[in-house]
Amino acid sequence: MVDHYTSDRSSVSSTSNATLTAEIESIMQKVVECGASEESPEYYMATKLFGKVENRVFFNTMKTKEGRLCWLTRMYEDRKRN
Repeated sequence: MVDHYTSDRSSVSSTSNATLTAEIESIMQKVVECGASEESPEYYMATKLFGKVENRVFFNTMKTKEGRLCWLTRMYEDRKRN
């Protein structure tokens, strides 16, 4: 019984990790597509922001590449000031 419970938790955890990995890979591709190269402050900012689900939702809700890049730039500038 305990072994079964432990293996069920492991499979849920690995499924969750696989889902999160796919989600992060997808959103980081969108970051590049909106114009933020991997060397840019905006890309770095995305790596910090997208650990939180609500930031991924905000970014994915935006309709344009320009809007996404502008948001990342503003978030970077806001963090720099604080």
